[in-house]
Amino acid sequence: MLQSRARMIRSMTGYGQGAAEASGIKVTVELRSVNNRFADLKLRLPDALAAFEQDLRRKILATVKRGRIDVELRLERT
Repeated sequence: MLQSRARMIRSMTGYGQGAAEASGIKVTVELRSVNNRFADLKLRLPDALAAFEQDLRRKILATVKRGRIDVELRLERT
C-alpha cells in the first residue's frame, strides 16, 4: 500500500513596515508580498539611494525564493 504525505503550503502573502531614525533622518521601509510561482521583486528607492539598488536586490533575492515582493524605502529629514 502506498502512502502519501501531505505537504504544508505556506502563504507568501504578507505586509510589513518598519522605521528608524538617526542623525536627523527617518528611514521607512514597507514590504508587501503575494503568492507567485517565481521570485518577482519591485524596488522603489529614493534617488539618493539608487546606487544601492543592485546590492539590495541581490540580498533580497538571496533570501526570497518565490513570490511577488514590493519594497518601498523612504527617507525624510526630521
